Amino acid sequence: MIHGPSNISRRGGAARYGQQLLQYMQGEGKESLVGHDLYYPGLSLNNDDSHSPEEWIHGLTGRLKHIIYRTMPPVLYDQLLRLYEIAGKDGSNADYKVARAAVSPWQRAGTPVLLHELMNFDIIGDIGTLSPSPRFKLVVTFLDIQDCFYPENFRVVNLNSRRLLYSYFKDRADCFLAISHFTKQTMVDRLGIAAEKIKVIHLAADAMPQYQPTESDKSWAASFGRYLLYPAKPFFHKNHAFLISALGKLHQACEKGGLQLLLTGGVSKKDIQHLNRISADNNAQNIVQILGFVSETRLHALIKGAEYLVFPSFFEGFGMPVLEAMTLGCPVLASNAGSLPEVGGDAAVYFDPRCEDELIALLDQVVQEKGLVREAMIEKGYRNCQRFSWRKTCEATTAVYKELLGSM
Repeated sequence: MIHGPSNISRRGGAARYGQQLLQYMQGEGKESLVGHDLYYPGLSLNNDDSHSPEEWIHGLTGRLKHIIYRTMPPVLYDQLLRLYEIAGKDGSNADYKVARAAVSPWQRAGTPVLLHELMNFDIIGDIGTLSPSPRFKLVVTFLDIQDCFYPENFRVVNLNSRRLLYSYFKDRADCFLAISHFTKQTMVDRLGIAAEKIKVIHLAADAMPQYQPTESDKSWAASFGRYLLYPAKPFFHKNHAFLISALGKLHQACEKGGLQLLLTGGVSKKDIQHLNRISADNNAQNIVQILGFVSETRLHALIKGAEYLVFPSFFEGFGMPVLEAMTLGCPVLASNAGSLPEVGGDAAVYFDPRCEDELIALLDQVVQEKGLVREAMIEKGYRNCQRFSWRKTCEATTAVYKELLGSM
């Protein structure tokens, strides 16, 4: 039986990854796990609080935003709970008791159980508990371990809770999945996880074409004229200030050529104020537009209409927007950091995300419409995308499940 949420409502790499796995395992992959239970603890990103934890354990939606079931001993749960109490978050005894009460259905399960932890740190605040058992096999996917490289960008409570989880999973997990070879190497180098316990299974973006834009979406995207697109929330590692600063050096040429930069991705009022201040400080206020969150169909239209997708991030565990752009025929200018060269292959044009002169030279070619060969980049992008598919991702993951269950 496959257990997971019935609805995944928030767009993002982790959510799309979980959604694709869940759909596959509830469809084509279902027969491969007959006689076993597969759980995706911590997968839900919805806000449905209508069911009890025991109901979710048996396959319903559940209170996953608030009570997350993970395979860890009570002592670790207690440590995490104290961390969040110190941070001022709600760590009530009531939630703890409900989480503990939900352990019993797992322990009563009559079939071997496989748990696949997707390491979604957005919902790390409330941790359930399950004592280790030889009847359980645990798979843990690492998306990235950015906190090990840039701890200054994380709150202390988040850093401490991650360290606890890393330590626990290092000792308890039967197999680790990494979404890129880059991520695997960081797990080996920074966490000391044995390389032979880590399997690399890439993500994909071939579901993107299904979000067909309406005529209204296309007209809306076309109304921006010439533009570059950067679809990313303004987290520190996404390097928005670097991109805006570089473009600001060319603001006169951009204004003359009618070229602007469109920024998408969820933003708060504080984010907007920060980005506007950066734009003003760099003479880019007339060539930068902050669109915030847009629907899948509008994003599709924006990518199709963009001259280039620019991706200056200096740390990525995978870099799905790069593949999404290539899938839709948009050429990519990307940072040479993290996993991006691994994902973009020979189809993207790369730059150092800390060398502004290098990016300015590239952007100048875009503004002047010379030097870069868009058509050739688009064709290379289509070929590069053939290396990745959600089917390959799901089939490789299912093979890991079978191997682990076969050893029980």
